[in-house]
Amino acid sequence: MGYLLQREGIQRLIETLSRDYVLLGPVKMKGEGMYSDTDVVRYGELKQWEDLEWDVKSHYSFKEALLPITQILFILRRNR
Repeated sequence: MGYLLQREGIQRLIETLSRDYVLLGPVKMKGEGMYSDTDVVRYGELKQWEDLEWDVKSHYSFKEALLPITQILFILRRNR
């Protein structure tokens, strides 16, 4: 069994779910490619249905959205 949603229904579903969850999906990010005038497809937060990129494969792994590349390992403080 499956569901068939129209565009308005999908948008309402995204709005409803985004109140309690962070929705991630492939998004085209303008100007964030290797060069300043190129676009890149990465996983990012979805705000609306039109943000989803259906035709182009993401340039980065989905793990990048779940596990950040940079992480603070140590914070050194001097006690005086």
